[in-house]
Amino acid sequence: MKLVRYLIVVLCLFVSGCAATGPKFTYSEPSLTQSKIYLYRKYSFVGSAASPNIYMDGEIKGKLHTGGYVLMSVVPGVHEVIIGRLGKDSPNWSPDNAILKLQVEPGAEYFLKMDMNFGGVFPIIIPIAPSPIILTTGKANIKIVTENKEQALIDLDGARRSD
Repeated sequence: MKLVRYLIVVLCLFVSGCAATGPKFTYSEPSLTQSKIYLYRKYSFVGSAASPNIYMDGEIKGKLHTGGYVLMSVVPGVHEVIIGRLGKDSPNWSPDNAILKLQVEPGAEYFLKMDMNFGGVFPIIIPIAPSPIILTTGKANIKIVTENKEQALIDLDGARRSD
């Protein structure tokens, strides 16, 4: 029984450490020469232990924690946003990369959301008396979706900036 309680406490501490902890979201208008791209991830307990790397044009911009966002200021032109990993980077992330090419206009702002769903999820039962531990495994599928400003501002309320 003590082992089960210990495992639950350790799991809770591990998962709680994976949420975004930076400053809370505040909105500001883009400038005439720089455009803004907000990439965010709504809070979800499922998958919250994984924090993928975020790249803009091949350069790492941080990790995207559950309930967090990454703000990228860019010049106009075509930019590539990637959620996942590149090269030898190896975050705690196993799904395939999600890639979006975006034509950025001067002084514009873009709201992108990480959409994640799980396929082939099945339980793994670890029989420890008196209560078994039930874990799930499967493959997560991710994509980057564009969101309208009004909905994104609602989604971002309370979000914290990821590192």
